[in-house]
Amino acid sequence: LDTLDLSNNKLLVIQRFYFKNLSSLVTLKLNQNSINLIETGSFQSFTKAQSIDLSDNFIITIQPGAFKGN
Repeated sequence: LDTLDLSNNKLLVIQRFYFKNLSSLVTLKLNQNSINLIETGSFQSFTKAQSIDLSDNFIITIQPGAFKGN
């Protein structure tokens, strides 16, 4: 799996390790949700990521280390 489209799913929070076993992802689409919080470690396994679309959300808090790799 190299692309995952979760746009328009009414997601509120991106929790740590939601995507833990998806290290091969290149593109993740999270646009047009209601995301307001991205937790520490949420994207830490995305070693091949080239694009994460978070547009059209209501992000208030991005915790330290949310995008930090392993």
